[in-house]
Amino acid sequence: TPEKKIYTVEGTCEGRILFEEKGAGGFGYDPLFYFPDLNKTFAELTLSEKNKVSHRGKALRKATQILGDLFNRA
Repeated sequence: TPEKKIYTVEGTCEGRILFEEKGAGGFGYDPLFYFPDLNKTFAELTLSEKNKVSHRGKALRKATQILGDLFNRA
């Protein structure tokens, strides 16, 4: 910010790592990351589902809120 204030956001997502891949979507560890709340791996989720529950999606929503608040106050 102009006042030199720094904001940091974080998102978390609890799950389990599988021993065998399941699903064809996503990238990296998505076929191995099982998300119990939806009973699927990240590779089995649609992009919309994944964005709602992933650590990146959660962090992005927090960052968007902060940026919106900063711009609305200006």
